[in-house]
Amino acid sequence: MSTHGIAEHLPAAEADKAVQGPKNPWWIVVAMVLGLMVGAGTVIHYALGPLIKELSREYGWTRSTVSGGISCAFIGASISFVSFGILVDRWGPRPAGLLSVGLMTLPLLAMTQLTAPWHFYLAMLAFGTFAGGATATPYVKAIAARFEERRGLAMGIGAAGVGLGGILVPQYMHFVMDDYGWRTAIVGMAVIVIAVSVPALWFGLAGITAAPREPKPAAGAPPAFSLWRSRSYLIIAGSIALVSFAINGIVVHAVALLTDRGVSTGHAATAMSGVAVMSTVARVVGGYLMDRFFAPLVTAILFLLVAVGVTLLIVGGTGIAAFAGLLLVGFTLGAEVDAMNYLISRYCPINVVGKAIGITFAIFTLSGSAAVWVLGKGHDMFDSYVIPLIFAAVLAVLSAFLVSRLGPYTNHARRAH
Repeated sequence: MSTHGIAEHLPAAEADKAVQGPKNPWWIVVAMVLGLMVGAGTVIHYALGPLIKELSREYGWTRSTVSGGISCAFIGASISFVSFGILVDRWGPRPAGLLSVGLMTLPLLAMTQLTAPWHFYLAMLAFGTFAGGATATPYVKAIAARFEERRGLAMGIGAAGVGLGGILVPQYMHFVMDDYGWRTAIVGMAVIVIAVSVPALWFGLAGITAAPREPKPAAGAPPAFSLWRSRSYLIIAGSIALVSFAINGIVVHAVALLTDRGVSTGHAATAMSGVAVMSTVARVVGGYLMDRFFAPLVTAILFLLVAVGVTLLIVGGTGIAAFAGLLLVGFTLGAEVDAMNYLISRYCPINVVGKAIGITFAIFTLSGSAAVWVLGKGHDMFDSYVIPLIFAAVLAVLSAFLVSRLGPYTNHARRAH
């Protein structure tokens, strides 16, 4: 692979900008693995999640009270994804990422002093509001600037850091909380985030600068690129909203679904471990396939696998079919965000990639959050998950159809350098 894939198509002055950063661009991928191992998503799911029972036990709060605080983190993050995506475009990925990492650790430290639910809610809202740059966005921006031929593989390998974090962080939290308490565990987590993320961003993204803004079009010239006027971007955002609703609600309710059918808690936990493994594998496999084949077609097939998996969950009872269905859903859980990042990098100019990813990830998060409530409400109404699952399968098919309507890749990314 030529490390100057994009630069080959640019004037000399612009080519110099395009090849800034590490001499070997795979160091960006290494940085992404490390950064996402302790990124915002890993902290929310695998460091804050284990605190639900600890906070309930110590303060006498209900689980819904503690869960409400974690929901505040998601609300703040939905805003933060957009704001930090814009900062990544304007400042470059490294400054925006470093600012986010530094700020988001402060609410974690403040959590150790909380005494009332509103303290916890405020800390979690602040955490989410500052966390938008401690995500894949800075790294995807850098990869889009440096990789052409193996862009999907690079993004997929980098995103596997989330899966590694999902393996390591719960073990860390379990060990420290058992021996030293949850406050020490959270302080240690904040230290780990700084110790791992700052070197990853500083060295891995060194020299990757913001892409220059597009000049204002001259009179009579075509208008500048707009996300909201781009058919391709609207298709990407719409399909991600649909598939996020289909996947995320199922994953959150999976243990309840299986145990309702008589599956033991231990077997349900094993199934969820399988989901985590499949999610990690999918990130690499999906990225590799998108480099080899037309990415919208690969993405459509991945989304159809969700519908197949949900169907197996509906008809599989407690047998192998149900577990296979859950694994299929888990496979796409790892690949859908990477597909989103890859498609945005192919259909949007490089100077708005951060903004586009931020907005789309906010849509993804809000849609997934709504799905969790809808599946729970559907179960309450019908005393079963069957109707909500059918609805999820339909949405998965619609998302596959929608993304299949994308046309040929544009050359925005090359022009925008």
